[in-house]
Amino acid sequence: MKKSFIFKLYLFCFVLLIGLVSSGCDNPLSSDNNDSSDSETSIYTVTFDSKNATTPADPTSKTVKSPTKTVDELPTPPEKTGFNFDGWFTEEGGGGNEFTASTTVTDDITVFAKWIADTYTVTFDSKNADTEADPTSKTVTPPATTIDELPTAPEKAGYIFDGWYTEENGGGNEFTASTTVTDDITVFASWTTYQLTVITSGDGHGSVSTSSGFYPIGETVTLNATADAGSTFAGWTGASTSYNKQISITMDSDKTVDAKFTHNDWTIMIYLDSDNDLESFGMMDMNEMEASNLYGSGVNVIALVDRVPGYYTGAGDWTNTRLYQLKYDENGMNDTIISDRLSSTELGITVNGNEELNMGDPNTGINFIEYCKNSHPADNYAFVVWNHGTGWRSASTGTSRTLEPNNDGDLEINNIYSEIKNSLNTQGNFKAAAVDETSNDILFTQEIGDMLDGQGIDVVGFDTCLGAMIEVGYEIKDHANFMVASEETEPGGGWQYTDVLDTFKVSDLSATALVDSIVDAYEREYTGTVGATLSGIELSEIDNVMSAFNDFSDALYNSITNSTTQTEIANELYLNAEDFYNVPGDLNIDIADAATKILTNTNYADTEASELITAVNNAVYSEWHDISTTPDYSNNVNANGLAVHFIPLDSEGSPTAHNTAYVKNTSSVVQYPLAFVQNSQWVVDNSDYTGLLYRLWYESF
Repeated sequence: MKKSFIFKLYLFCFVLLIGLVSSGCDNPLSSDNNDSSDSETSIYTVTFDSKNATTPADPTSKTVKSPTKTVDELPTPPEKTGFNFDGWFTEEGGGGNEFTASTTVTDDITVFAKWIADTYTVTFDSKNADTEADPTSKTVTPPATTIDELPTAPEKAGYIFDGWYTEENGGGNEFTASTTVTDDITVFASWTTYQLTVITSGDGHGSVSTSSGFYPIGETVTLNATADAGSTFAGWTGASTSYNKQISITMDSDKTVDAKFTHNDWTIMIYLDSDNDLESFGMMDMNEMEASNLYGSGVNVIALVDRVPGYYTGAGDWTNTRLYQLKYDENGMNDTIISDRLSSTELGITVNGNEELNMGDPNTGINFIEYCKNSHPADNYAFVVWNHGTGWRSASTGTSRTLEPNNDGDLEINNIYSEIKNSLNTQGNFKAAAVDETSNDILFTQEIGDMLDGQGIDVVGFDTCLGAMIEVGYEIKDHANFMVASEETEPGGGWQYTDVLDTFKVSDLSATALVDSIVDAYEREYTGTVGATLSGIELSEIDNVMSAFNDFSDALYNSITNSTTQTEIANELYLNAEDFYNVPGDLNIDIADAATKILTNTNYADTEASELITAVNNAVYSEWHDISTTPDYSNNVNANGLAVHFIPLDSEGSPTAHNTAYVKNTSSVVQYPLAFVQNSQWVVDNSDYTGLLYRLWYESF
């Protein structure tokens, strides 16, 4: 019975086992009997808390199902602006244990993103500064986005710190204390130098040695202005207002300088020969010229100046020959010459040299004109002879011989006068113009004509005595348009150059305006000076004057048929006509007034006298004479602007014989014959004993 029970028990267990196996084979009936299975299979959830990330992890959770014990692969890391992701941790802020893909998961769990704030370094490159920025770098730690405060500025001698930039040399963007920093960055010091801007202006052309550019602070920049041919430097404006061609600019700020160049409307050449007893007046006239501000006027003055020892020690007391371009002296009249010295290959003269030129040599004048036209070309030219002068005089070879009147009408040759070059300093006996004592030479009238021949001169001025003579005008009539000169001796001061230039520079700059400026300034200077005269002659009319004068001379010559008419006509010309003279020296008479006296007081040559007066009036463009008188000296009230030589005077003031240089067809060799003498019916003709002067002074009836 016991074995039956045991057998039954085994059978029950077997059946039970078969039932359990059947329930694991999808027996729908077994669906409610899973308690034993659930107890052996585990599923855990791992949640990834990205802690306010800008971009959360993906996915945000993962499950772990047994028998798997890990997530195997972490989600994509989260992202958070300004922070770096530093892994997952079991506690916030990186606390607890780090959770990785290999961490065993035994339960549901939340892990937390650990964030480490970004730290950016800003490096300040001072670019070879003498003193670098302090500090040389700064960090930005989020949530901060800027450095808030820049380091102390670097320092570099001669330069101005101009800020920090993201690229070298001020390139890229400027970096400031408020610039947002999102990465490590190097910024560069920008160094600014002061800018010098150089410009040129005016209607002329020229160049400046230094161009526009940037210069370190405190640096001195030297600039030289050079005018092109045909232009004149007219001064600086802007950072400098100097009239010096060379200036220096200190760069203590941005600066602009303007070099002005003007077109040469005129180049006025001053042939200033003060190598004689007029030296002090020459220096005075140079200072008068410098007192006129010609900058920007289009008027350029070049002066060739010669001095001599022994007369005047002012104005630097130099005794050589110098070439100057006139420069304005802001201090006005003084005893200092500030004009720019020049060099000339044509003249053989250097800026700092001590050359001595012979101003009595016409080649010096020719070379001077050539230099001016080459180096200072202009639309118009004026040439002024500054010196002593007696107008007509020429020289005969060897001893200067004279014709002496006598009662029987024969022409006797007498050695009365010493050689010209030995009498240069005898008052009244200066011959022509430009006495050079150092060289013991002088310019004769014919040499002046040769000097001006073909030079294209518009106005010739004689700042000398006794230059307004038909003999002079006829010699240069084909070489210039106008002649300005005095019939009378000039006061020592000569022309008033400040007034001349100040007046001319604001005119229309025509040739006639220059003539008017000279004559008008002379009037203002010498009104009240007894006997002063000055006139401007239109040289194109000289041929007409010469023709009328020859007709007048012939008519009077033919009218003299006896001693009575000889005396009558001689007295009108010698005693009554307006005259200009030195004793000893030459007596010259006003041509138009001589014709007027013949027309008014005699019955001879009426038509010819009238035509001569008209011709002179047409030739004299501008004329002034003072009307003052003194008890010892009458005025030149009847001066009309153009004179002619009449008779020499001896030391007693009595008439004496004419120099052979004033005789046509003389047997003597005249070294510098006058064209006037060769073509005149006025002078003595030694070939046939004719000519009005012969009949008046040498023929007996």
